[in-house]
Parts: sequence; structure tokens; C-alpha cells
Amino acid sequence: MQPLQKELDELNVIKHALNAEKNKHEVHLLTILVKRLEQSLRNKEIKFYALYSSKNQLEHINTYKERAKMYKNKAIAKLQDLTEALTRKEITRANAILDELLDTDFFTKDTEKHLSKWKNSTRTNFQRNYFTV
Repeated sequence: MQPLQKELDELNVIKHALNAEKNKHEVHLLTILVKRLEQSLRNKEIKFYALYSSKNQLEHINTYKERAKMYKNKAIAKLQDLTEALTRKEITRANAILDELLDTDFFTKDTEKHLSKWKNSTRTNFQRNYFTV
């Protein structure tokens, strides 16, 4: 199961409610749900791992932690943009933000893609260093 499955399900509910014709006048309620989702994401610890080949080669792991934090903060910023779009009743912009967050799983796909790029120049067995952001 994905680490943010509950939050993704909530985001799907918000998207369906936003696009339902009967809920067009209740955008302020969706704003409250988005703010609650933003707070949930702030408090959630997401677990990632970085590969390394020896205890002497761990320099890249701090960089990866910072990159993961950057993507998490980007997702939080997008939720703030979504709140603003809903407040202004910019439905098209809100749908674009929702699609981006859903397609990237709150940017966790981008984070994992970036973390999996690291390759050692020598063939060796890799170990995993887990960290949370």
C-alpha cells in the first residue's frame, strides 16, 4: 500500500465533489477539507530510502533527504495554491492542481525517481538507508 493512500483518497473525493454539479456552491467546504489535508500532510512522515555501497560513502544521503523535503514542501505549497484557487472559485485551476497532485502522488513518485538515479561506479551489493521526511 502507498504511504499516502488515505490522503490520495481524500484528494480524489475533493476532485469528484468539485466537479459534481450539485456541489458547485459549496466550494468553501472543499476549502476546509483541503486545509485539513494540508495539515495532515505536514504532520505525516513519509519513508524513503537511499542506496549506498559502504559506510564510507554516505555523502549523497543528506542531499537526498533535502530533496525529499523539497518535494514534500512542494506538495504542501500546491495544496495552499489549491486553497487559494477554491477561495477565488477558479475551478479550472483547481482541477489542474488536483490532477498534478494525483498524478504524482503528492510528488512522491518524483522523489523516488530522483532517489533511484544514484549509481555506484563499481559493481557491488547495495544497502538501503531509510529516512523519513
